[in-house]
Amino acid sequence: MDEWGSEMVGRYWCMACEPDADPIRTILIPKPCVRHDAMPKGMDDDGVRASVVSLGIGMDAEGDICRAFAAWQRETR
Repeated sequence: MDEWGSEMVGRYWCMACEPDADPIRTILIPKPCVRHDAMPKGMDDDGVRASVVSLGIGMDAEGDICRAFAAWQRETR
């Protein structure tokens, strides 16, 4: 049973312990085991380079915020 009291369909899977687990044969729920839980970063983090600049713009269904931001950007250039 899971934390909500329903039956588990899959099983917990630690990527470090079972790197060759087959997700086709069983449903795997990614969750590190106790031994690997303290990993400070992911296994592939050293191979990935990324930089993100957040503008602080949230989701807007009508797009009004994005249009206003674009207009402000055009004015300030």
